[in-house]
Amino acid sequence: MDSGPAASNSSALANMESCPDLLENPLALVQECFVSQTAISSTVPTPVTPSFHLRVSDAFRRYFERQPNALSGVPLVDPRTWAADSAPMGPLRKHRLVRFRGMVVDMLDPQFFSGMQRDPASGQVVCTMYREALTTEEAAAGAKWEPHGTVERRPLLLGPIPGEAGWVRRSQSPGIKDESALTAKKRSFCAKASGTEMDTSLTAPLSDGPAKVARLEESRADGMDLDDASALSNAPPPGPLPADSLEGLHGLQGPEPFRCLAYFYDGEEGPYPPKLNEALDVVAILSYTSAEEKDNIAGGRMEGEEEDVDVAGGADGATWRYPRLHVLLWERAGPMLLDDKAEAGGTAPSPLPSVSSHPPAPSIFAGASVPRPRPVRLTEGPDQIAHARAETIRYFARHLEGDMLAAEYLLLSLLSRVRLRRGGGEAVGNLPVNISRIKTPGLAKGLGRLLARVVARSRCLPVTLARLRDPRAWISQKDYGTNLLSTTPLQAAPGTALVLDETGLETGRLDAAGVANVQCLKGLIESQKTSCNFGYYKLDFEADCPVLVVSKSRSIFHGGALCEVPFAPASAPVAAGTSHSIPAAALSLPMGGGEEGREERAEEMSPEALASLRRYLAALAGFPVEIGEDLARHAEEEYVTLRGREAGKDLRPEDLSRWLTLTRLLSASEGSERACKRRHWNRMREMERERVGRLRGLEAGSVAQ
Repeated sequence: MDSGPAASNSSALANMESCPDLLENPLALVQECFVSQTAISSTVPTPVTPSFHLRVSDAFRRYFERQPNALSGVPLVDPRTWAADSAPMGPLRKHRLVRFRGMVVDMLDPQFFSGMQRDPASGQVVCTMYREALTTEEAAAGAKWEPHGTVERRPLLLGPIPGEAGWVRRSQSPGIKDESALTAKKRSFCAKASGTEMDTSLTAPLSDGPAKVARLEESRADGMDLDDASALSNAPPPGPLPADSLEGLHGLQGPEPFRCLAYFYDGEEGPYPPKLNEALDVVAILSYTSAEEKDNIAGGRMEGEEEDVDVAGGADGATWRYPRLHVLLWERAGPMLLDDKAEAGGTAPSPLPSVSSHPPAPSIFAGASVPRPRPVRLTEGPDQIAHARAETIRYFARHLEGDMLAAEYLLLSLLSRVRLRRGGGEAVGNLPVNISRIKTPGLAKGLGRLLARVVARSRCLPVTLARLRDPRAWISQKDYGTNLLSTTPLQAAPGTALVLDETGLETGRLDAAGVANVQCLKGLIESQKTSCNFGYYKLDFEADCPVLVVSKSRSIFHGGALCEVPFAPASAPVAAGTSHSIPAAALSLPMGGGEEGREERAEEMSPEALASLRRYLAALAGFPVEIGEDLARHAEEEYVTLRGREAGKDLRPEDLSRWLTLTRLLSASEGSERACKRRHWNRMREMERERVGRLRGLEAGSVAQ
């Protein structure tokens, strides 16, 4: 940018901060920035340059920093506010400021469009960025508008974040308490929009459709459903809206999940542009296709529209089916946490709660300048963190029938994140865990429900022979007819905990598609990469998802980086020298073996304790830990010494890597930035000895099979 943006932005803000309808008319601030830029550039308006977006985004960022409460007044675009228009601020009018939280499900080809329109007769110039066409007033003001200046934008298709828990979505929309309130809000708005009492034949499908979608989303959030498209396929489409309301704005009448087409104007500015499967929070200017514009589209291109409008492909013009978001500000979406009072039913949280970080985070909506979401920092001291760690392990053990060792490995797996990638693409820092030898029916699904309660994003994915044989079940496919990627359960935002349930896997032969699916899943476990089939070639995309494999015997993905922990419930005998399973009587909750017993135990935790557990897991996930030179040297020496003995002849380099990862995670689980040999390395060696002892006990028959 030139030397004058800060001053010109301050001038534009000074003119707009007193404007009460800035949220309803953000294009006014855009035009103010445009006028300021042309004033300091030259007396003749110049074409809009890529740096102009930096000026505009900086102006909006300064506005929200100066007025932090204004952000809570920006409505959230989601299936409820879109289909039923139940936003607390009223109708989602075109060209108003909105927020959206979603995952990048597809990255479309860049577009080139005219960033300005100029009337040669009068010399008047208007900025047409962040929208598709001139307004009615602007069109009437000029005799003949001509495109002036070419700008690039990147269309990204944003969809729901897979596996996001219901309590996370409730924190984003605090004004909506339950389905009855949602239905009442829908009915009141529709009646207000039409000016008359609505006929019951109209209100009935309107209230049933989105409510059914909301219920299906809740079931997905509990970790039980797999595919967003399949989950919504049985839901009836939303009923019609009044003609003078936002008729047809919900757009999607089929089984597809709710999506938005987001335009990003920052080009490749910044070292960390958004990637496929990343979750984003955006503040944008809303655009959509009204009924009148649909008629214009049927007859030809809209006035002021560019040639590349049908970027989403397909003969039906998928671009016009989605709400369109012209992004002003964005950041990577981190965990949404409720405070204790909000979780207990008290004061509702803010839609985008502010979080402190360690180290201090940059200003809000930093965009491509930071690689990760703003981290959450625990304000508790070491004693409180140690207490939270112990309670978390005990809580997990209650769902694992008293197996404290498996519970501790589960905790460390949830905290693991990819720290770095080596030259060959190997991911370092993740800890995939296999809880094997499961005999309790429904335990894997119970673990899926457990994770849905304690982490913001989780998915429980059955791995069956039929799904392994399905060529489209796990590997995304490029559909060149619609120019879109198909969605699979492995399309997950970073930090999503994945439970691969092998307990229903039967014996059988795999065809070529099955082998490719197994390789894809194994690549996710070992290298944190997922595959996409573009027809003529395959491309791998980086992931960062903790993986828990639950199996009745040894997992089909055994070996490599997968850490197998044989399941040893409290009632089962354990191998000699191990003592990390606790009796049922030692637990504060009953130890019923069925799903019903596990559900009763889950309800025993108070809302305050559950909120504290969620904060603990969110704050320490990916916590940076340093291993000093002394500890690194000791680890290498101990590994070499053990390999020289008969008992350690089977050790591999992967074992040393896992030892160091476990040591880091043990340190992270205590909130300690530097690993300690006495506390963390020695504890890791104890855990590994017990785990290996169980594995050896399987061969000797001393662990229940």
